[in-house]
Amino acid sequence: MSAVLTGHGAFIKLGKESTYAAAVSTTISNRINSVSIQKVQERNQKANLSVPASGVLGGLYDGFLTVEGSVEMPVMYQGLGLLFEMALGNVTNSGAGPFDNVYEPDLSLPSATLEVQRGTGITNQMERFTGIKVSSLAISCEAGGEMTASIDFIGKTSQARAANISSSFGTGTSVLHFHAGQLSFNATNYDVRSFTFTVTNNLERRDLLGHKETAEPAVGDVRTITLEATLDIENDTLQTAFINGTQSDVRLEFTSGADRMIFDLTNALITEHSDPVTAFGRVERTVTFTGLADSSNVGGKITCVNDDATGIDN
Repeated sequence: MSAVLTGHGAFIKLGKESTYAAAVSTTISNRINSVSIQKVQERNQKANLSVPASGVLGGLYDGFLTVEGSVEMPVMYQGLGLLFEMALGNVTNSGAGPFDNVYEPDLSLPSATLEVQRGTGITNQMERFTGIKVSSLAISCEAGGEMTASIDFIGKTSQARAANISSSFGTGTSVLHFHAGQLSFNATNYDVRSFTFTVTNNLERRDLLGHKETAEPAVGDVRTITLEATLDIENDTLQTAFINGTQSDVRLEFTSGADRMIFDLTNALITEHSDPVTAFGRVERTVTFTGLADSSNVGGKITCVNDDATGIDN
């Protein structure tokens, strides 16, 4: 039987670029659950009416060269710092070990070189992408599960697939459902069944004459940071806050030993609230909090307390 590619051993490896799309060495390895990022050459139909007598299409031309796709991955207390900085824009570091690494919004979003090792079984299955930026980040966890992240990328280009590479994973441990505390909003704590923390950057391509590839993508709309939570209904406090437009900070924290991961929204409003009664059993509500920014509040942030002295290392 001939060799075939299998997904066993797939991973990604990143390095922060100092200049957009200028490839750098990759030093940060991350485990993944799936990966779909790829380079695509568009083929467009020519518009002229002078087709052959058969009436069949007579020609195509190259359109844009696109690099887009996503990665699904487990979330660790340490090792995802560069991805968090790419999604939010800024990282600050304090402490003397464990360190407080705080990831906050900034319009200047860094780019990275991303190597995708596509599995094992055949050779030349590493593809190196440059000019990679995070278009959106969604971090989720539900009761009984491990925390996962879904990251949408947009990039400039990639090199031809080349020799397979090896991983160098860090020592970060998984963030698990039983590490969670309660969600706090407006001086009240709530037990949560599941949550999703989402950063939407609304990046868009910058297509210019003379190039198939995009120039450095730019933020094309306001950025949003939200936290959606599903909870059992124990009272009507959140529904009242939704109707009244109550604003408050939101926090949900996960802790394992000295490691912590904290999700914050500032000046948050409840922008969606749904609590339909559809069966005999317990009734759930799904609530979406949207963080708002002003001169002294950032809208939302992620804090990782771990042994990473830089905030963006393994």
